[in-house]
Amino acid sequence: MRYRPGEDPATSTTASSTEAALVLTLGLVIGIVPTWLGIRGEQRWLAIGSAGLIVASIATMVWLERS
Repeated sequence: MRYRPGEDPATSTTASSTEAALVLTLGLVIGIVPTWLGIRGEQRWLAIGSAGLIVASIATMVWLERS
């Protein structure tokens, strides 16, 4: 990532917990719908990939709560 001259990378802004929760919740919704469609349409690649997104979102939520 590039920074402007005189900008300190250590003081840059980060995502708030509300923004992180919104993105992770959106990841869950985006994961659940294609998982259901993949199972219903017998498309294993879609079901497995979407289930991976669900697992990653839940794992990240748990990790953020503990830190």
